[in-house]
Amino acid sequence: MHPCAQYLSDRGSLYLKLDLVESAISDLSKAIEFEPKEYGSYMIRGDAYYQKNAREEALTDYRKVLQILDGDQRQGLFPAGNSGELRTP
Repeated sequence: MHPCAQYLSDRGSLYLKLDLVESAISDLSKAIEFEPKEYGSYMIRGDAYYQKNAREEALTDYRKVLQILDGDQRQGLFPAGNSGELRTP
């Protein structure tokens, strides 16, 4: 992973834990620019969007995670009995 992407992803995650949602989204978006195939930044940014009640943006990021990961890699990302299919409420 590009060092800048790692730094921005880590800082974005920290911002989210501190409820600095906009700062988290900004850093995670920059991390994705450096490493568009790194699913972790999409996952955390999806969580930030979800926390912000931006459900469509969150779903877009979660779907991107599913595109990046193959079936075996998806295990553990979703509760038991959920195949990883995303549904809107």
